[in-house]
Amino acid sequence: MKTNPMSETDLQARMQRIEDNLQMMHTYFDALFGKDLTPILEMFDDHIEWLIVPTGDTLKGKEQNVKLASNHWRLPQIGSRRS
Repeated sequence: MKTNPMSETDLQARMQRIEDNLQMMHTYFDALFGKDLTPILEMFDDHIEWLIVPTGDTLKGKEQNVKLASNHWRLPQIGSRRS
């Protein structure tokens, strides 16, 4: 059985993707258990669809997600950037 060793460039690119994904997960979970929704919203696409499994409801777009989150997070203005 032949194996095709990964080139150094491919390995570096793969390691960078792993590091980037790990950083994104740290950011997500830090924000999830914090009180500032802004970092999570910055990760979301403007047209996000979030399925709430127990109810079967789907939230469409950042605005609907912000409305749901008002019971836990400080709410930013949609479209505003963090300074």
